[in-house]
Amino acid sequence: MVHRLVIARWDEDVSWAAGYPHIIYDKSGAPLDMTGLNVVIIPMNPEGHESHTYLHHIISHYDDLDDWTTFCQGNPFDHASRWETQWKFEPENGFAWVGHWQVKDDKNGKPNHINIIPVGAAYAAIFGRPGPDEYAFVAGAQFVASRELIQRKPVGFYERVQALGNDPRFEAEWGYTMERLWYYILIELVADD
Repeated sequence: MVHRLVIARWDEDVSWAAGYPHIIYDKSGAPLDMTGLNVVIIPMNPEGHESHTYLHHIISHYDDLDDWTTFCQGNPFDHASRWETQWKFEPENGFAWVGHWQVKDDKNGKPNHINIIPVGAAYAAIFGRPGPDEYAFVAGAQFVASRELIQRKPVGFYERVQALGNDPRFEAEWGYTMERLWYYILIELVADD
């Protein structure tokens, strides 16, 4: 069983990753000492935060995903005080949050976001039905997912979700919207599943 980190780096010091099985996606162009690191440089939309990176990995490695993947930021520790036990947890349902701040927001990202974010509208665009009244998530958009769980949906599903990040209705707040939707993206069924 292979369990690997997929790290979305902006400009963080990711030297800590050398001690883990990992792939670092660097989208910043900021200086980076790559000694002992597996780094892939990709141009990404910074408004999408880590969500574009995670989806890029799922789409480009769909047929050769690891057994387990922990998706995390370049500095995962700020959001995960129990990082060492959480990153490698492999739950029966195939999904677990990696973080310590568990919260709920409504369909507009309230009360935990300053701006209104289109969580409910994005859910409806993704699943073709109205979403729940509340969205439970862990701040930081870090989680563990199994290959089996990810592959329950076809690669085209993830490509459609990725494309929504460039839709003018969602683009400006896409990273924060996806932070609230990852659990649903991976766990919920869609009409053609």
